[in-house]
Amino acid sequence: MTPLPARQALCAVLILPTQGCPTKDVYQAFDRLPIRDTPPTAWKKVAGMSAEELNGVVVNDLEAAAYLVAPWLRELRDLAEKAAGRRVMMTGSGSTLFTLAGSSVKAEEVKGRLERALPPEIGIVPVRIS
Repeated sequence: MTPLPARQALCAVLILPTQGCPTKDVYQAFDRLPIRDTPPTAWKKVAGMSAEELNGVVVNDLEAAAYLVAPWLRELRDLAEKAAGRRVMMTGSGSTLFTLAGSSVKAEEVKGRLERALPPEIGIVPVRIS
């Protein structure tokens, strides 16, 4: 393995629901879904992408299964996308959602929009990745 240094600033805005998503159930649902054929990832190209570009290409194969298990999570994602004005994705098997931003200033802007639109018990946390 060769580390690929980040070429651009990268922040994430985490959306932390109060509910969890049962990992076992998500993986069992995933096993029932049709197999997707995904091409290999061009990691060197991905390492040079901006946050906006990454928001368009990041894929989580467990998302569809998690939304079957926890439909409320898809509803939260849809509401967050509308408020943020950008794509929102799920981490791992859920239930944390996130979107990427190219600067801490942009991440704080997205955080503000999310805080105004989402229920107050939902945690919104901007973090710097690189």
